[in-house]
Amino acid sequence: MRGIVIGLMGVGFLLPSTMYADASCAGRFLNPILDVNWDMIFPIRIFGVKLEVGDGSPDSPSTLTGPVCFCPSQILNIPVMGIRVNYHEPLYIEEIAKTPGCLSSLGGLQLFSGFETEQTELQERANSASRWQVHWYEYPIFSVLDMFKDFLCMEVSGFALAYMTEIDPTWQDDAWGAIFAPQALLFANPFAQSVCAMDAISATTANRPIDDLFWCAGSWGSVYPLTGNGNASVDRLQSANLVGAKFIARLSEMGLLWQTVGEFAKCRAYIMPIWMKSQFSIDPVYPVVYHGEGMSIGAATSVWEYAPVETYPYEENLNQVIFQEQQCCMR
Repeated sequence: MRGIVIGLMGVGFLLPSTMYADASCAGRFLNPILDVNWDMIFPIRIFGVKLEVGDGSPDSPSTLTGPVCFCPSQILNIPVMGIRVNYHEPLYIEEIAKTPGCLSSLGGLQLFSGFETEQTELQERANSASRWQVHWYEYPIFSVLDMFKDFLCMEVSGFALAYMTEIDPTWQDDAWGAIFAPQALLFANPFAQSVCAMDAISATTANRPIDDLFWCAGSWGSVYPLTGNGNASVDRLQSANLVGAKFIARLSEMGLLWQTVGEFAKCRAYIMPIWMKSQFSIDPVYPVVYHGEGMSIGAATSVWEYAPVETYPYEENLNQVIFQEQQCCMR
């Protein structure tokens, strides 16, 4: 999130007495070497030459592929020619939690108590979840591992727990969520929801979601309202992914996620109040490490080819590394 860290999230680390072990909170520390799907940094384009290894990540439709670029200099904004570089960078860990306060990315650490009323609600008939909490970590792995230092647009911040939805009342209730994002009312109709079928088909078959349908998360469901309530009529994995997509859209609306591809981003990233979902790819790392093609937002979970979360009854959080496509004009 371009170095922006919400200060309230540091309260858990300032108050170590609030941390405790909890049998219902399981987890595993991320191994950035073995757990991360390194094929997803591809394709890499340098000076118009495409380097592709393995399955890679899907390119955004806004990807610029020319060999050179021009950006204003610091001297009277005189345009300076540079070399265009495109790649996909692992920047964040998104932790979609069944148990409030459970930091499964930190080995199953329970950060605080007193949030039991925000426990994930399970629907017995479908055994699926209708509410999740999300923990968002800044984890620029290239910077942490001291890799690709010459890429000028690489994120250079360090590891940080940047957001926890437990302390956000507008995340817990759809009515409060409508106050946070009143535009949800525009899409609460059958026509707006029916066109999401096109997004689902595109994300699943072509691995490319349709950015113009920003109120859709493909086959996962509707993005609005921007709350932690998922679709209780689907499987738990799909419900968790829908909530994860809602949270990314929410961060974009808050100005905490920026656009990094496209004509206007060729020189510097800029705020995108309407999220550009095609620039993100998902790499599941817990409870099951996934190695395959980077998955787009909204792709049917049946094509993920790994065991669903409900087969791990004691490890029901879903942790994902979020890759974001980057383009640089190296001058």
